[in-house]
Amino acid sequence: MRVEALHRLGIALMNMGVWTNAEEVLREAGRSRSPTAPLNATLIHLVLGVALTNQVDAAKQEEGGQNALRSALEQLQLRTDEIDDAALRESYLALGQHRRVMELAREHGILHG
Repeated sequence: MRVEALHRLGIALMNMGVWTNAEEVLREAGRSRSPTAPLNATLIHLVLGVALTNQVDAAKQEEGGQNALRSALEQLQLRTDEIDDAALRESYLALGQHRRVMELAREHGILHG
């Protein structure tokens, strides 16, 4: 009963994208299982494999997002550098989409200050 509950909790956490906790719970389910339940062990390892694959995919998507953000920030900086008038440059940077690029870049540690 405990193994089944842990397994279901691990699956729920995995579906929510809480990979580290899902992995911990599923490993605990594996340790708690009866030695005469090889199918459960196989299922738990399969679920862990899926969870780890999803984690890698999420990391790749995050990396791609950060690359896109770096590119957008670079383009914004190139255009900003072309504006000589300080007031005009500030108004250009104050545009909603430009401000958002800079906020996201700060949040992800790409832009400092």
